[in-house]
Amino acid sequence: GSGRESDAKWVIDQCHRLLRGIRVHNFGTYVNAYYDDMAWLVLAAQRLNALSHQVNGAGSAPAQEVGRILYPQLRKAVTEDLGGGAFWSKAEDFKNLPASGPIAIALARAGEYDAAGRLVDWFRSNLWSPEKGYLDGIKLVLQRDGSREHALQEAAFPYNQGVAIGAHLEIPGSDLRHVEDVIRLVLERFTVPHMEGDTEFRVLDTRGSGDGGLFAGILARYLANAAQDARVDPKLRSAVREAVIATGELLWAGRREYDP
Repeated sequence: GSGRESDAKWVIDQCHRLLRGIRVHNFGTYVNAYYDDMAWLVLAAQRLNALSHQVNGAGSAPAQEVGRILYPQLRKAVTEDLGGGAFWSKAEDFKNLPASGPIAIALARAGEYDAAGRLVDWFRSNLWSPEKGYLDGIKLVLQRDGSREHALQEAAFPYNQGVAIGAHLEIPGSDLRHVEDVIRLVLERFTVPHMEGDTEFRVLDTRGSGDGGLFAGILARYLANAAQDARVDPKLRSAVREAVIATGELLWAGRREYDP
């Protein structure tokens, strides 16, 4: 209805203001030193562009400008060092999933399926642990003699699982049995039990300081995509749906009312 349309127009206007603010604060450009940041901004701009098409019948010029400026940056992150994958930052000393995952999704959405598929193959070959899930990345450590050693970063964070699931789902012909294995591991290792009355159910683990909640949010987004993807096993989709909805309901129930 017209109410929802005016809400959507307000959202588009706020997004345009936010993009303008980012550019002003960043000295007139969307480019920064972190490839994962730039990839997330591209994905957000794509959603803004799609919403603008839906509501205004035309794309968003600022969103399209983000894509024009940042896609070349994302392609630069992907090199043959360490056999492939994307660098996290312009320091070029860390290839990781927080950059390789969203960059793969962004490239796939631009129709660059081969490049996106190579990123997915790289992190699947180098960062998947059947016990822990997807590990964080591989650091290049400069030695005293000038050589560079590489060190696997063994931490497995929730967002690593999320972007790995999301990237696989974007690429036609991906191995979805592997995606199902990742989802099963997530439901086991990245959830916590919660009791309500006599009923126990599992919710995503949103604890941890700093970005803990944000990381769980990234995982929730791509789990929700999997729950809506007809290629994924229906029983698993149903379990994912329950966990994501239960997490949302629990967070909403525990909200603090705030009147500014």
